[in-house]
Amino acid sequence: MSYLRKAVNLQRKYLIARLIQEGIYPVHNKKLYRKSTNELIDEYQQLRNNKKQQISK
Repeated sequence: MSYLRKAVNLQRKYLIARLIQEGIYPVHNKKLYRKSTNELIDEYQQLRNNKKQQISK
């Protein structure tokens, strides 16, 4: 497996784990695992932006 593919797979696992940990998705949600890496990145960035807004209030 190429290094780039490994890096993308690790990133996907991290993003999925964080979205589950934050309670955005339940553990066994099939939709979550079918999302593209870009969709996962977008959702994670939204999560981070929402947290930053809550902290600044």
